[in-house]
Amino acid sequence: NIIKGIVEQTGKKLVILIDEYDKPILDALYTEYEEQNRQELRSFYSPLKDSDKYIRFLFITGITKVSHVNIFSGLNQLDDISMYEDYSDLCGISQDELEHYFEPEINALAEKQKVSVEMAKEKLAKMYDGYHFTYEVEGVYNPFSLLKCFKQRRFDSYWFDTATPTMLIKTLEKKSSDLLRYTKPIIIQESAFKNYDPESENVLPVLYQSGYLTIKDYDNDSELYTLGIPNREVEKGLFEIIIPKFTTITTDELGLSIENFRQSFIHADIEKLMNLLKAALADIPTILKKNQCENYYETVTHVIFRQTGFSVVSEFQSIAGRSDIVVTTKDSLFIFELKMDKGRAFEEVAAEALEQIDAGGYADRFAVSGKQMYKVGVVFSSDGKGMCGWKVK
Repeated sequence: NIIKGIVEQTGKKLVILIDEYDKPILDALYTEYEEQNRQELRSFYSPLKDSDKYIRFLFITGITKVSHVNIFSGLNQLDDISMYEDYSDLCGISQDELEHYFEPEINALAEKQKVSVEMAKEKLAKMYDGYHFTYEVEGVYNPFSLLKCFKQRRFDSYWFDTATPTMLIKTLEKKSSDLLRYTKPIIIQESAFKNYDPESENVLPVLYQSGYLTIKDYDNDSELYTLGIPNREVEKGLFEIIIPKFTTITTDELGLSIENFRQSFIHADIEKLMNLLKAALADIPTILKKNQCENYYETVTHVIFRQTGFSVVSEFQSIAGRSDIVVTTKDSLFIFELKMDKGRAFEEVAAEALEQIDAGGYADRFAVSGKQMYKVGVVFSSDGKGMCGWKVK
């Protein structure tokens, strides 16, 4: 009635703008009201389908494309521009825009942080750049975080500090084990992350569409996408949520504990490092099944190490195979091979892990780095009882 009345009184067609159409669904995510809210939205948006002749332009935004809301299935003329190259820089700040419009702010930030302008630009890119709305396009900066950084002249994780990531926490509590695999790059088809299906167990669309993951690469032959965490700001915030959920490190202890890990790497104190890790992974959480413990131990180890700020790569490819985790500091390089005991003595399994590092040639590509190299075989309990032991070479 509103649509028809306005058109009849003005003689002009309508432009309709709808922001955050999906908020009632996300607010009720995994609750008894989720389906009820979807039904309400169906009723609310259904008149649009029969009002096409009155509408000149309709623009809808939202975080998540929900497949079961007929706003998408009913309005046949809607054009989903989420992954159009022409609009790929619409919601962010490009590198050219950053350098053209924000030169005074960059200079002031560099002066405040006592670093060069080039170093400030590198840190800005590492912290806030990297969002891709499709493949083979320039990444864009998070405008909110970028402007907050310029205002406070300090690098920080502003996105997580200003708003509680409610949707992520709900997803974590509901489908916690699934989140672990997404802390590392994942190769997948577009259909697996484009639409969110409330009845599916797949949390990937929620993580991608809310910005915790972004497009890193695309292979034309296989038509497969590589998704990963966009930047350091998101990684830091994401890991600070995940770690207390999956380890015995509490939120209050997180900063201090991670600093202990960092100092252990700096001083190459393997004994202290592994004892810290053993304490953090004392027992596999009851929310996980025992057959998930191998992925749990490897992923949480990777997440904890990444929090130190050092270069951490999982499944580093070499000619003869993949090393589980490689950590690089200024002076040292650590190659970790992680194995499950499967009822065997940890000394035997740890020795096999060290042999695998040598046989696989994992260390060969780093031989010319000039860094002190450490090879560590780590053994975990297949029964979810934490770390059994380790050996260093």
